Amino acid sequence: LNANGKWIEVLDNNFFANKTWRENLELLKSFNQPLEFNQGIDLRLLNEEQCLAISKCKVKQIYCAWDNYNDKDKILPKIKMLCKYVKPYKITCYVLVGFENKEIVDTDLERVMTLKELGVNPFAMGYIDFDDPKYEKSKSVKDFCRWVNMKATFKSVKWEEYRS
Repeated sequence: LNANGKWIEVLDNNFFANKTWRENLELLKSFNQPLEFNQGIDLRLLNEEQCLAISKCKVKQIYCAWDNYNDKDKILPKIKMLCKYVKPYKITCYVLVGFENKEIVDTDLERVMTLKELGVNPFAMGYIDFDDPKYEKSKSVKDFCRWVNMKATFKSVKWEEYRS
């Protein structure tokens, strides 16, 4: 912790799984610096009490993930709950693409557009198979990640126009 720093980066990727999260958050809050939950919080564990506690802190940025479309019924309500307590533009949600299908599919687009509609920043991450040294991301995955992650383009150009 740098007492002269501009913010505190929380590098615990499962901050709210710890039984002492309340005390830990109070300690972090006592430094009166904005918090950045850099490693991502596990939305599946998040509850209303934790969201309320976060809202009482200065929040720089919160990272989370929606890796699997099939988790929509678990993840989406948690993102909406978090948005009630934290300004959505301070939330970045990683979206894994190219894992179940090497090409971009409609459900990949649905996830990033749903996040955009909520005001949350999607960040597309193309799957990398570290066990296969010859693995290459498909052109559609590379293009999709570039489109989503270039915010000005994502906000102004539709995917159908960008990929053509």
